[in-house]
Amino acid sequence: MSRKIRCMAGCMLAVLCNSQPARTQTFAGTITGRVLDSQQAVIPNTSVTLRSSEMALERRTFSNAQGEYTFELVPPGRFELLAEHAEFAPTVLKVEVVVATPLRVDVILRVRPIQQELKVVGEGGIAVQTENASLAGSSLRTR
Repeated sequence: MSRKIRCMAGCMLAVLCNSQPARTQTFAGTITGRVLDSQQAVIPNTSVTLRSSEMALERRTFSNAQGEYTFELVPPGRFELLAEHAEFAPTVLKVEVVVATPLRVDVILRVRPIQQELKVVGEGGIAVQTENASLAGSSLRTR
């Protein structure tokens, strides 16, 4: 009897050792993509944030040297994807993750517009009207 038990135990051990581990089923998705400029050049070190106000979820990563980023184990739902880099205008995209489905979202950043403020002051501290050619507090006399 003990020989029969040892034989069964040996067979079970052989089956367990040779079997493939079962993959866990996941319902989460993956978001991958590249951050590019308008000329299709990669933009490394871009902050990429994934947000969902419905789920109170926020994750942040950075694009690598090839401009690529990845968010893994993302629950199904609707998200905002925000890409920010100092030299470019921020870009926000709406994305939807579906159960166990990889999603590719490439982001194109536009150059940040240059904004300058110019304050013009005339001689003696007289304010200059920028809408027309008159000076505040002065009158023109003709001869």
